[in-house]
Amino acid sequence: MGSSFPEEENKKKKKIKIPHSKLWVFLVFVELFDYRCEQRSIKLNEEIMEAFTTMSMYKYLRDAWQSDSIHQRERILLWRREPTTVRIDHPTRLERARSLGYKAKQGYLIVRQRVDLGGRMRPDIVAGRKPKNNRQNKMLDMNYQHIAERRAYERYAANCEVMNSYLVGDDGKQAWYEVILVDKTHPIIQADERVNGLIENRARVMRGLTMAGRRSRGLLHKGTGAEKLRPSRTANRKRRMRARIKKEGLNLQTEEIYPRHRR
Repeated sequence: MGSSFPEEENKKKKKIKIPHSKLWVFLVFVELFDYRCEQRSIKLNEEIMEAFTTMSMYKYLRDAWQSDSIHQRERILLWRREPTTVRIDHPTRLERARSLGYKAKQGYLIVRQRVDLGGRMRPDIVAGRKPKNNRQNKMLDMNYQHIAERRAYERYAANCEVMNSYLVGDDGKQAWYEVILVDKTHPIIQADERVNGLIENRARVMRGLTMAGRRSRGLLHKGTGAEKLRPSRTANRKRRMRARIKKEGLNLQTEEIYPRHRR
């Protein structure tokens, strides 16, 4: 039986026809497109393989560092006899230094800094004070890495800035950090757009702007529980104090806040 819809059958039988004069142009275009796609894929594969080869080298260095416990003990025994602050020629952990911005060129310094563990003690208490403040332990809101960066900066503060630092070992009583410093007066550093921003950012480690300093200030913590950490604890406390004073209609210069004479 014939179909009741002959028009639909005619539509199905129709095919796309390309004029003979333009057919060769279409085929050339397809060939060129395939060739360019093939070349791009080859180039992309080469870049991916090169990236994986580079990453695997640092991965092997990291694995070798984590499994090298015998040599680590020998290094710590040698570091104990060294001064507190020592400038070295090459980083002990190359993969960690490179990940933090170190480059093997002029203007970069590596300093190994030793820090004592176990807290700090204040001098003997002589004068009277409130029981709240009558303690011998020193309450210092800085981690050991930040302290190491500050001490290395104090040694080379004349012309260097701290870029970053990393841990290289500890023995339970002392910890050793390698601090990456940049000579801000060196022409190569001044011409490098990647790090010349450290030149204008003076004494950044003393203001807690390095990664260790931001961690000490709690700025790596976000969300619930970090409402009073930004821009800093002191600035946030002063802002809330000013808001309370403004709300209550009081003045800091009056005796209502700080009464000198009590009756």
